[in-house]
Amino acid sequence: QDGADAEQLRRYIRDEAEIEIAYLDLEERQSRRAIQPLALIYYIDVVILIAWCTLRLDFRHFRIDRITECAPTGCHFTAEAAALLEGLAERAASA
Repeated sequence: QDGADAEQLRRYIRDEAEIEIAYLDLEERQSRRAIQPLALIYYIDVVILIAWCTLRLDFRHFRIDRITECAPTGCHFTAEAAALLEGLAERAASA
């Protein structure tokens, strides 16, 4: 299987568990970052993870087939989850 497992990512989303990922961008550059996963979007050919990126301090979209490593950090973002989801909804409504 290529990329991160969608079932495991759904578990992290439900548990409001922060994860550390290694991500390969479209130019084949790898980065590591801690993210707070919020939602998965399913398209015909690809699944996208929407998350709060603690490196960029902004919402980011990650193709799960480009996530080369994924592990929980041991931290949870339960206190911030509602505000993050509200911010995400506001951003989507204004797009």
